[in-house]
Amino acid sequence: MKYDITTKFLMKKGKTALLRHFLKMEPVSIREIRVLSSELPSLMRSDFPLLIKNREEKESILLIEFQSRWKEEAIWRLVDYCMRAKLKYHLPVTPVMFLFRKSNQAKDYYQDEIIRFQFRLVKLWNEPAQKIIDKEILALYPIVPIMKEGEKYVFEVERRLYNSDLECSDKSNLLTALAVFAGMKDKTLAETLWERRRDMVVEESWLYKTIIEEGIEKGIEQGIEQGIEQGIEQGVELGKKEGLKEGYLKGIRIALEAKFGEQGVRFCKKYIHQNRSIESLESFIGFMNTVASVEELRNFFSNTKT
Repeated sequence: MKYDITTKFLMKKGKTALLRHFLKMEPVSIREIRVLSSELPSLMRSDFPLLIKNREEKESILLIEFQSRWKEEAIWRLVDYCMRAKLKYHLPVTPVMFLFRKSNQAKDYYQDEIIRFQFRLVKLWNEPAQKIIDKEILALYPIVPIMKEGEKYVFEVERRLYNSDLECSDKSNLLTALAVFAGMKDKTLAETLWERRRDMVVEESWLYKTIIEEGIEKGIEQGIEQGIEQGIEQGVELGKKEGLKEGYLKGIRIALEAKFGEQGVRFCKKYIHQNRSIESLESFIGFMNTVASVEELRNFFSNTKT
């Protein structure tokens, strides 16, 4: 979930840089295509259809998919997108997949007894991080940790972002994204980044707040669904109530992990996964956006009745 939200931010801030640096494309205009689920029903949150125009004023569709791990089924979705996009827009379509984690099985085509499908595959772990740093492409700094030799440059790009002339909100969002992608390679490294810039991130980053809020909402949704299923046997209203409570717990756990890393997870297990009332959990969710340390969390629960 947090990777989907962060890649969406990356596309918002860095789509031009992504196309130029990795795909060697120089479009004169790029526009994200907003599609209905009925038009591209298999489109996921980590997939981005773009309408691009080149210097000759020719238009085409660029379908970009981000994958944290290699899954062959993702190619099937690209095939589906391409066919639907060609039927709808009657334009050339270029499918692209950005793959974050290393995989020896990853390949840039799919073939069976019926079709052969070719697409552009960008293996980010093979792309030299040094080139992005040398070119000072700030919008792409967040993905440095997952690039070739990227881990050794993490604190350098963090320093450059922090000392840059960017607006404070842009800095905080890029620093948040940097910590998220660093967590793909090393959770301890991600926790260190959170700790070093926590004040700026918590106060300024809408990306950080979105990850927290959507984590809570997703947990609540999953918990309610589970509770309703249980409610068939034990009474729907009771099931909904238990599901809401379970949803709050799941959402809080996701949020604490994003905010405090492993410390947040340990706190969740020790203090929250007890017989807490729905009211105290709701109160805690309201408090969570303002809390700055695990110690403040402990103080909150020591003063809150279960």
